Amino acid sequence: MTKEMIQKINAMNEVMVQVESNAITYVHIQDSSEGGYDYTLFDEDGEEIDGGLFEPEDDFVQLGDALSIILGDETDGEYRIVRILSEDEMEELLEDMLELY
Repeated sequence: MTKEMIQKINAMNEVMVQVESNAITYVHIQDSSEGGYDYTLFDEDGEEIDGGLFEPEDDFVQLGDALSIILGDETDGEYRIVRILSEDEMEELLEDMLELY
């Protein structure tokens, strides 16, 4: 992930990105009310692969930095961010994914 993309995501409270990797297609991440960041990983069919609460040891880790760490861990560094979804795209995709359950 480029520094510019990390900086752009750091300015957000919630984001969904499209990812190119072996298993992950979308990642949704947002600030958690418990501290840290809630994240969910989805495959190409919109099914949830994994998720949880990412609690960085350093209080200065921002959303983009957390996303970079999570993706690096989940893909062994083998990923590329294709794009950041717009808020409307994110909401529509999340609604569609909820219908799968």
